[in-house]
Amino acid sequence: MRIFYLLGFLFASLSSLTAQEADTSASSNSALVNNSRPRVDQYLELGISANAYWGDLSSLEQWSPIFHVAWQFNRARRFNSRIGLSLGYLTGENRFYLLENNLQGVITPNTFFRTSWFSVDYDLRYNISKSRNHVIFVSQGIGLLRFDPQDEEGASLLDDIATRPEGETYSNAAVYFPTSIGAAYYLKNGYGIGCQLSVLNTQSDFIDNLKEWGVESGNDNALRFKIHVLIPLKKTAARKFPSNLQDTYTF
Repeated sequence: MRIFYLLGFLFASLSSLTAQEADTSASSNSALVNNSRPRVDQYLELGISANAYWGDLSSLEQWSPIFHVAWQFNRARRFNSRIGLSLGYLTGENRFYLLENNLQGVITPNTFFRTSWFSVDYDLRYNISKSRNHVIFVSQGIGLLRFDPQDEEGASLLDDIATRPEGETYSNAAVYFPTSIGAAYYLKNGYGIGCQLSVLNTQSDFIDNLKEWGVESGNDNALRFKIHVLIPLKKTAARKFPSNLQDTYTF
């Protein structure tokens, strides 16, 4: 219990010190300070997401982490943009995966994969609702992804030609088009917290190392749920009103 009393005392002390500094600043400038949320034009975004792959080996059955850092622009009312980096991995598994081939009979290619995920992306956001304390948005992005599928022992499947038909090769770089919906809440000090749901829409069918010997048509895909904190990089200070207007304006 003592630690809670100590934390309460420290919080009360910091609150009192902040109030004294605000009073001192206001009196020294002969102005009344508006303590509403500041306007923030740019944010640093730090986040973590849970990601589930669906493709030839599984469908949203395993979740894996990806870490995110991004630079958000927040000045405009309706359209804003974001540039980000992501690093983590995706995984999928189907131990009972078999494929019948007319020429080779029953084939068992890789039944498990874990791929690294490194990407750079740009998002254009449309704000459905935006104010000083919240935003609700939809966004469409474009990104460049580098991946490297591996087996259970960490060996690269890209180099294991036995897991694919003869002559089938692929690049471990791909474009993807993340489509998202999200929201954020901003605190009075300008910091924020947010969440986002995305479908990644990768333009590769080799995230799991399988294409011709796969059982699903179309490209591999992934679902992402992200939470993040927003750190203000560029704030516009709260407006100050001349002391001779203090009786006219109330807050």
